[in-house]
Amino acid sequence: MFISFCNKFFWYSTRKIVTLFFMKIKKIIVGLALLFPVSVFAAGASAGDEAGLYKAKCASCHGGAGEGSAKIAKMLKLDEAKLALASAKTQKASDGALLKVLLEGKEKMPSYKGKISDEEAKKLIQYIRTLKK
Repeated sequence: MFISFCNKFFWYSTRKIVTLFFMKIKKIIVGLALLFPVSVFAAGASAGDEAGLYKAKCASCHGGAGEGSAKIAKMLKLDEAKLALASAKTQKASDGALLKVLLEGKEKMPSYKGKISDEEAKKLIQYIRTLKK
C-alpha cells in the first residue's frame, strides 16, 4: 500500500511539475512574441505593401482581418474585442490616437518606436482604416 501511494504521489508530482514547466515556457514564448513580433507572413512584406507590413507586424496578435486573435487574447488574459482593429471603436479613433498607441504602446501592447519607421506607421494606420467588421 505504501508503495502504491508513493507511485501515485510521484506520478502526480511529476505531472504537476511538467505542467507548470510548460505553462512557464508558454508565457515566455508569448512574451518574446510580443517583444519581437515575427509573422509567418513577414517574407511578403515590402516598403510599399501595407497588407504585407500589417501581416508582418500586427497579424500575429490582431488577426489577419483585424478581428483579434482568440488564442493571444486568452494567453494575455484579455477580452478578444481589445485586439480587434476592425471594431467600431478602433475605426472611430483618430489617426493621432492610433499613432500614439502604435509608437508608445498601451496596456499589454508593446511600443513600436524604433522598430518601425514613421512612414511604416502611417501605412499601418492607412491599412487599419480598410479593416471593417
